[in-house]
This record gives sequence, C-alpha cells and structure tokens, in this order.
Amino acid sequence: MRENESTVRPTTRHSEPANASREMRDFWDAKARENALYFVNNELDFSDPDEARFWASGLEVLETLLGLFDLSIRPTDRVVEIGCGVGRITRPLAQRANQVTGVDVSPEMLRQCESALGDLRNVELIRGNGYD
Repeated sequence: MRENESTVRPTTRHSEPANASREMRDFWDAKARENALYFVNNELDFSDPDEARFWASGLEVLETLLGLFDLSIRPTDRVVEIGCGVGRITRPLAQRANQVTGVDVSPEMLRQCESALGDLRNVELIRGNGYD
C-alpha cells in the first residue's frame, strides 16, 4: 500500500425514508420548545429545571466520557459533537478545543444553542438529518 493510500473502504448507505428524518426533527423541535433543558438532561426537575446545574452537568459528562476512554482534548483539536442539543457539552468542548462543530437534527435545539453559546467564536452549528 502506498503512503497516502487510504485503507478505508466505502460503506453502503441505507437511505431512510424522508418522513423518518422529518419525524425525528419534529419530535426534537417539540421537545426543545416544551422544555429543552429537561429533555437534554432528564435528571432535572421538569417543572423547574435548574439552569446552573444543567450547564455544570455538561462539564461533568465530558469529564466522565474522556476518563472512560482515557482521552484528552488539546487546544489544537477540532471536535465534532453529534446531537449537540442546546450546547450543554459543546461549551466545555469549546473551552478546550480549537474548533467545535455541533450537529443536531433539530433547528429549534440549534437556535437555542446559538443563543446560549453566541459568545463562543470557535463553535459552528450544523443541522443534520439524524442518519448520516
């Protein structure tokens, strides 16, 4: 194998019905409008979610995941977060990485994420279809 030759082989994509992606988007948009903090972290009280606890839990979850897999994030890293929701984990990722791309199926979650993280210049948000 030559030095620059890839060992990755293309995989077959299974196309999902367009309505399945639409249903997923509509579901998460509704949950975001109803109570985004609770539906991202259902350990919170539905009727009175503690916003400070919500944001603090993002750092806790990130630390737990990195520890489980013995990983670290360097200041030069570019990170993709799939299912970023309103940015609970995106914020602590952005404090460590050079660039964070948050992907979510819900335009409403992304709208709320943009509002919450608008002060961060190293975050890009992309709406995905929930499948690829």
